[in-house]
Amino acid sequence: MIKLGQYIRINPLVIPLFLICFNTGQGKILLISYITILLHEIAHLVAACFLGLRSDTITFHPFGVNLQLKNKIVFKLSDEIILYGAGPAFNIICACAISFFKLHSNIWDYFYTCNVVLFVINILPILPLDGGIIVKKVLTHIFDFRIAQNILLFLSVIFILTIFSVEIISSYNSGINYSVIMMLFFLIGNIFTQREKYNIDFINELMFYQKKKYGKGEIIIVSENSDYKTVAKRFKKNNYSIIMTINEDGEISKILTETQIINQLLE
Repeated sequence: MIKLGQYIRINPLVIPLFLICFNTGQGKILLISYITILLHEIAHLVAACFLGLRSDTITFHPFGVNLQLKNKIVFKLSDEIILYGAGPAFNIICACAISFFKLHSNIWDYFYTCNVVLFVINILPILPLDGGIIVKKVLTHIFDFRIAQNILLFLSVIFILTIFSVEIISSYNSGINYSVIMMLFFLIGNIFTQREKYNIDFINELMFYQKKKYGKGEIIIVSENSDYKTVAKRFKKNNYSIIMTINEDGEISKILTETQIINQLLE
């Protein structure tokens, strides 16, 4: 990755992609596409800051822009919907504004199309798209995270197969749309390869297991150099606590239970 400052990363393949597109007269289209996706990610960033989360990096890939957060743990379903829905919401607002103010030119028309397409794609219940993540969060609050994960995996495969079938049928009349095929491969790859250091949905479920049943539960955030005895003093008699240790960059370094803390003190 090419680093531009502390927060911006660029995949080296982006450079030849731009060179090829500008040499073939498609440079403006590619640039508008990247601007649209970047604004989408900035909307997520604004929502994250509003919820008190910290940004890590913004990475430019050959087929998109990706925002990384240092901490994705959000405890309210409404906040999760705000976080993941901000991008698609911004895209549809942009499209509506262009239509309302009747902005017409080649650039505005393509910007409008990009926003509509990005909105439609992202609200699909497919992981790792925003729509898929939102549906997963809702299902996790209804069932446990494993059931939610399996339901979303099933929905993702069904929708991808449906899109693939439609593309195969339409290819007989209009030819193969390689952009759609590449997008499908991207989605399939992400379904089976996405990994997180910590499963956020499992953490939330573990954290609020007691709270869902008995109205009790808390989270304790401490620095990774904190003394276990000091941490143990913060336990409450009838509450179940999860202890998260944070490093100097604000990232979660460990997640511990009360039992682990007590065992460390007894050693």
